[in-house]
Amino acid sequence: MTERAETYKQSDVLPVMIPVHALGASALCARRVWLEEVAGEREVMEEAQGGVRGAGRARRVEVEAWPAPNTLAAWQRGEVFLMSMSLGFEGVLERVESPPGKIEVVPVVIRHGKGDVMGQLRLEDRMEAAAFGLMLRERGYLVREVAVHYADGERHDLALTPTLEARVHNEAVQVRELLKTLKAPRPLVDDARCGQCPMLGVCQPDEVWTPAPIERQD
Repeated sequence: MTERAETYKQSDVLPVMIPVHALGASALCARRVWLEEVAGEREVMEEAQGGVRGAGRARRVEVEAWPAPNTLAAWQRGEVFLMSMSLGFEGVLERVESPPGKIEVVPVVIRHGKGDVMGQLRLEDRMEAAAFGLMLRERGYLVREVAVHYADGERHDLALTPTLEARVHNEAVQVRELLKTLKAPRPLVDDARCGQCPMLGVCQPDEVWTPAPIERQD
C-alpha cells in the first residue's frame, strides 16, 4: 500500500502529476486523497464499476486540433484529456466552450447530482474547474471564467480570479506532500461530508458495516 508513496518520494526531480480530482478532494479531506491516490482505492473502485470517468477515454481529442486562441467563431469540444508538466496537473475535462464573438474559452466541468444543500457551487468542483482553466491559459487561451454543470440542470459560472488561482496552487503543494506520506491522515470526526464520500466504506468501515444489534429472544 505504501509503494506509491515511495515512488512519489523518488520523483522530486520531476513534477508529480496530480489528478485534477485530487485537488478538489484535498480541499475537503486529505485522508480521502491519500486513500484514493496512495493506497490505490480509486482504481479498485473504478475497476469494480467497469471503468468510470477519467479512465483514459478522452485522450482521443487533442488540443492541437482545436481552433487557434484568437478565433472569434463559436466552437466547442467535449471530453479532452489535459496535462501540464509545468503546473503538474492532469485530468479529463468534460467540455470546452468558446462563446460566439469572443476569443475567450470556458472550461465546463460536468458533475452528477447538484450543488450543495444551499444550491451553491461545491468547493471541490470549484477547485477542479479552476485547475482546468489554468491549464487552458497555459496553452494560450484566454480564460476569464470557468463553469460547473450539474446533472439536475444547474450551471454555475465562476470568475477565475487571482485568489482562486492562488488557492489551486497552494492546494497542489499540499497534495504533492501528501502523496509522499506513508501513513494515512486521520479521518474526520462527526463531519456531515463523510456521508457523501465514496471512500466512506474504506475510510471508516465500522460506520458502514457495523451490524445491527441482535435482540434477545426470551
